[in-house]
Amino acid sequence: MKSSKVFPIIITIVAVVCITLICVAIYKLERPAEQIVEETSVPTSDVTSNTEPDVTATPKPTATPYEAPEPDVTATPKPTATPNEGPKPYSSTEKNIPYTREGHHYEVSLSFGNDFRVEDTYYIVVSLNSQIVKVYARNSLGEPEGEPVRTFLTSTGLKDNKSMATPVAQFVILDNDVHGRGKTRWCQAVGGVYVQYATRLYKVNNITENGTKLDGYYTGFMFHSGLYKTTDKSTLDVDEWNLLGYPRSHGCMRLQAADAKWIYENCHTGSFVDIIDGESEPELWKKLKPAKLSGTTIDPTDN
Repeated sequence: MKSSKVFPIIITIVAVVCITLICVAIYKLERPAEQIVEETSVPTSDVTSNTEPDVTATPKPTATPYEAPEPDVTATPKPTATPNEGPKPYSSTEKNIPYTREGHHYEVSLSFGNDFRVEDTYYIVVSLNSQIVKVYARNSLGEPEGEPVRTFLTSTGLKDNKSMATPVAQFVILDNDVHGRGKTRWCQAVGGVYVQYATRLYKVNNITENGTKLDGYYTGFMFHSGLYKTTDKSTLDVDEWNLLGYPRSHGCMRLQAADAKWIYENCHTGSFVDIIDGESEPELWKKLKPAKLSGTTIDPTDN
C-alpha cells in the first residue's frame, strides 16, 4: 500500500525536473551568447555593495559643452581685414638719421618707408635772409661735407605774415607719392594753382643731443616749381616767376622748374632740410637771379 503511493510521486518529480531542464535548454538556444554577456557584464563599480569606492583611480572625462581656448596674449596678433583705404604714406620701419648742426651730433629716429645710407642723402640748408638754397653731400655722421653740390635761388614765405612765413625748423624728406604726401609730380597749391615737382617736408620734433626717439608729421611746406594755372607746363604764372628771389609764397620754397626737379629726383628718403635765418649774400643772389621772362609762359629751365 505504501509503495504504491510513493512511486507516482517520484515519477511526478522526475517529470517536473525533465520539463524544467528542457525549458532551460530551449531558452538558451533562443538567446545568443553575446546578448547574455552584454546584460550580465555589469561594471563592478555599478553594483550596489558595501565596498568603499577607489578614490585613487583616475576618473574618466565627462563630456562638456565646447569652449574656445583662451587667447595667447603674448603672440603677435594677425592683421584683420579692413576696408581698403588706399596705401599708407610710409611704412613703420624705423631708421636712424645722424646729422650735425653747430658742432653738435644728433641722431633722429623716425619711421621711413625706404632703406637708405646716410652717405646717399643730402643736407639742404635754406637761408631765409638770403633766399638761397644750398645742397651739401653728407658723410657717415650726417655732417654737411665740402662745398655745396647745388645752389638755388628761392622764394620763401612772406615774413610779415605769420600764417604765411616759412619757419626756422628742421625737416626730413621722404620718398612717397601718396595722397599728396611726400613727393608729387603735379600738386594743387593754395589758391587753386598748380606746381610741379613738389617735395613735401616731414617735420622733425624735439631734437636733442641724447638721440631721443622722435616723432614727426607731414607739413604743408614744400619745395616746388613756380605757379601754373593748370597742369600744363605752358600755363606758367610769369609775373610770379619773375619775382623769384623775394619772399612771395605761403611758406613753401619756390624754385625754377629744373631746380625743383633736381630735388624731387635726387634728394631721397633721409635727406635733411635745415631752414635757418642765415645771412644775406647779395653777390651770390645776383649771380643766381634769372633774367625776366617776356613773351612766353614756359619756365625756360623746364626741359
